[in-house]
Amino acid sequence: MLKPEYSGLRTFVLHLDDVEKFIVEADIKKYLEESLSSMSPVPSPADIDQLARRADRVFSNAVKAVAYISPRLLCGFRGSFSDGAWW
Repeated sequence: MLKPEYSGLRTFVLHLDDVEKFIVEADIKKYLEESLSSMSPVPSPADIDQLARRADRVFSNAVKAVAYISPRLLCGFRGSFSDGAWW
């Protein structure tokens, strides 16, 4: 359960580490499914699940996976990744 810390009348602090794992993983799965949907063949649900688990609740890891798997999907993205080193 999220427990915001109130630091004033209208603001609060939300610690991202407090977000439950299944919520973050579901968001990452949705991102992966949408980002990789134009691939042929489309990744299987098991592939998407594995990528989401390996992202380990870090959204930028999922973005890196998409860039590595299909760099043409991310127009303008520049970078290099060693084979799976980020996970």
